[in-house]
Amino acid sequence: MRFWPFGKDEEGATVEYLSRVVNANATDGPVVRAKLNVVFVEAVPEARGDATITTACGLLQKYFEQGSSALLVGTESDAAASVMSALPASGHVRSVDVMAIHIVGESPSEAPRGARMPSSPSLAGPQSSRPPPGPSPRSRRPSSSQMLAVRETRLVPAGATVDQAGASLQALLRDSAIRVLLGVLRAYDLTEVRAVSGSEDDLAEIVPQSTVAPGRFELERRPEILRWEERLGADLMTSLRDEAHALVCAFLRSSMSEVGVAEDLARGVLNAAAHSAFPEGAPVMDGEVYSNERDELASLVAVRTLAILTLGKAAKHEGHASYELAITSLVASLRADFTFAAEQVKLSRLRVPSIAGG
Repeated sequence: MRFWPFGKDEEGATVEYLSRVVNANATDGPVVRAKLNVVFVEAVPEARGDATITTACGLLQKYFEQGSSALLVGTESDAAASVMSALPASGHVRSVDVMAIHIVGESPSEAPRGARMPSSPSLAGPQSSRPPPGPSPRSRRPSSSQMLAVRETRLVPAGATVDQAGASLQALLRDSAIRVLLGVLRAYDLTEVRAVSGSEDDLAEIVPQSTVAPGRFELERRPEILRWEERLGADLMTSLRDEAHALVCAFLRSSMSEVGVAEDLARGVLNAAAHSAFPEGAPVMDGEVYSNERDELASLVAVRTLAILTLGKAAKHEGHASYELAITSLVASLRADFTFAAEQVKLSRLRVPSIAGG
């Protein structure tokens, strides 16, 4: 049950597009994952949209659970058709798109295609009185951030130089850093200040989503950012921004490594992207603190950000479980976008000569 509707306080809010990442066990055991997009004929109330995509996620899970993992890979069109045909007509769905079916632990077999953006939600505010949607499927926790920067058919141009590839990823880094900044602040306000607890699926609802053109997420969220800055002070906000910059750079680096981008190319792309996104101080080296913490990444992010927010007074394991759980949801929500971005780098077949010049 959604209990803290950040960005949901405006009555009559609607959505045109929703996206989730769906996981399910195939008949032979492995976990199969794909990204599911649902586009509506016209903007629908949020509650209806949430209920529709919840149903769609359940249908896609059933599709996965009825097939062998090896046979499911590559069946995106059939999966989408299966979900679309089983959805009730009252859902007002224009199209269903299933993208990048792959076995968890292996690279996605294809890059996601483009989709339409949802209408902009309002900023954080008091708890809404609207009824919550139905129970979330198990795919809800690691849902994609829906960043517009990763909705392009070709995020990194084919045959790009290292510098060009980095420049193409700068919007993703900037928008993701704002996503981390606001996610951390909301998690702290909810779990530490207000002492609200919940499941990981519940806490995932605090993660803000981008609904504007790539690179403009901070402008969209500027009123909320200013409110936090007035409350916490510019110095603390700067420290949190620096931590967010370091984290997204670490995410990009580890994602490129996981999909098999050559180390020298990955290093060049990361440097170019970081200097383009954060010209006042590219945080590539700062991200090293997260490089070897794949399994405990969320825990490390929680410890480091909580230390900033409490001026170093928060201990690692002293009653901060809900905050760490919220950060786990925040970290999980970034993985799909950065995996896609890294896969795009790999598929672009970068031109190597630019390395010597850069």
